[in-house]
Formats: sequence, C-alpha cells, structure tokens
Amino acid sequence: MNGLETWFCGSPFWRYVTRRQLLPWILEGSELGEHVLELGAGPGAATKELGHLATRVTSLDCDHAFAAKLGARVDGVSVTVVQGDAATLPFSDGTFSSAIAILMFL
Repeated sequence: MNGLETWFCGSPFWRYVTRRQLLPWILEGSELGEHVLELGAGPGAATKELGHLATRVTSLDCDHAFAAKLGARVDGVSVTVVQGDAATLPFSDGTFSSAIAILMFL
C-alpha cells in the first residue's frame, strides 16, 4: 500500500464505512461459518467486525508491520493475526469455513 492508501484504510471513516456498508453488502446472503480467513487485512478495517460475526477469525497480511500492529489492536474478539503470503497460504486444507478479501490485489 502507498502512504495515502495506508492512511485512508486505517482511518475511522473507512472503518465506519466498512462496518456499516461494505461488509453487510459483501456478506449479504452468505454464511461465514465458524472460522473465517481474512486475506490482506492491512490496517484491519474489517477485522474486528468479522470477529463479532464469526467464532474465530484468522487475519493474514504479507506486511510484517501491518500484522504486528493489527495483532496488538484486536482485543475482545477471537482473532489471530498471521504474517504471511496469500499466494502460498501457510494453512492446511479445510482449516477455514470461509475466506474474505477486501481491497486486496495480488
């Protein structure tokens, strides 16, 4: 992410839009199941909300700084933050009930 994207995607405004508009639209008619994989979590605009919608969330980001900051901020929900590459997932097949990627490009 460039500096502008990092600032915008970490802003209270983007977290609000993600929680109130984007996630409901993306998830409409879908069942997340028990364990969600969030790919490209970045600053974590959707992470905490996903933690309220599913029993467990694993958030993956390739950027070490994003993963470390997000890991320190997720409290009160069952979220595990992992630094890793979405192109070569470090998880066994069948680990997750669903996966979500918001504004992530490979």
